Formats: sequence, structure tokens, C-alpha cells
Amino acid sequence: MARKRTKFNGELTSEKLKQLLTYNPSTGEWFWNKDNSPAGYLNHGYRNIMIMYKNYRASRLAFLYMLGHFPKQQVDHKNRNRSDDRWENLRECSNSENNQNKPSKNVCRLSNGSYVVYINCQGKRIHIGTYKTESEALYKAQKAKEKYHGEFANRVEWGQLDPRQIPHLCNVCPEGWC
Repeated sequence: MARKRTKFNGELTSEKLKQLLTYNPSTGEWFWNKDNSPAGYLNHGYRNIMIMYKNYRASRLAFLYMLGHFPKQQVDHKNRNRSDDRWENLRECSNSENNQNKPSKNVCRLSNGSYVVYINCQGKRIHIGTYKTESEALYKAQKAKEKYHGEFANRVEWGQLDPRQIPHLCNVCPEGWC
């Protein structure tokens, strides 16, 4: 059954939002106060909620609910799960910072069998180096992301790396790898 739209004149404020909805910061769930039913729907992985004939991303509403204002720029989901709107998983960011969190290995295989590593940072492509093995290239790409992207660095899963191919780096492997 379709939910009736809530008619409201004016700008959405934190007070009005809290009159209409309840947000659980530890789970990221939203509920209508009127009947305690779940609020919103998924669109391209993001939870959207219609208020005052306007669609809002739930992650942006979380900022209004928790801090009393919408984020100035974008909202990043730290774990890259677009529907995970837990408060601890959300952070305000610029467009550039949000793009740094996109999944990418930043490694290309060359015709000679070696691997080249590059990253993009602040609109510039930075060449990191060329390596003999994919594992070493992935490791170097991760270190470069951490250096240039900081907390927004997209993490390479250790399972993608084979430390036996990079023995001089084995002192940095997770416990039990080497």
C-alpha cells in the first residue's frame, strides 16, 4: 500500500524532521512517528525518504537529525555500503574525497607482463611506479592511497595480496601470513 505524502510548507528543519521521523543512529534505520513503520525506499543502493513532496537521502537526513543542519557538501559511507546509514559509518566530505573511496585497484598490467601503479589525487594522476608482480603493485597502490588519500583511502583486502611474492615486505603482513 502506498504511503500518503506528508504535506508541509516551508524548509525542512531538524525540529520538523524529528516530529515526522525517528532515526536510530546505531542501526541507521528510520521510522515514521505516526505509526512506527519503516521509512524510505532503496534507489541505486541509497535509502531515500520522501518528505514535503521532496526526496531526501537518508544519509543527509541523518546529519540534519543529529547535528541540526544538512552537510555542506557530500556524505561518504565509510564502508562503501550505500544503504548503511549508521551514524558511525557516515562522514561529511568533498566530491574529491568521496571519489577517493571508490573501489579501484589502481593497477594496470602492461604488455611486457609488469604492472604499473597510479592514483588520482586532487584532479591529478600520480605515477607511483612499475613492478614485476601484481601483489607488489597492489601493495604499493595501497600505500600510495593511504599517503595521498588519508582516511578516505579505499582499502585493498589483504586476501588480494600474496606476501610470498613480496618477501622484502613480509614484516608488514597481517599475523600468520608469512
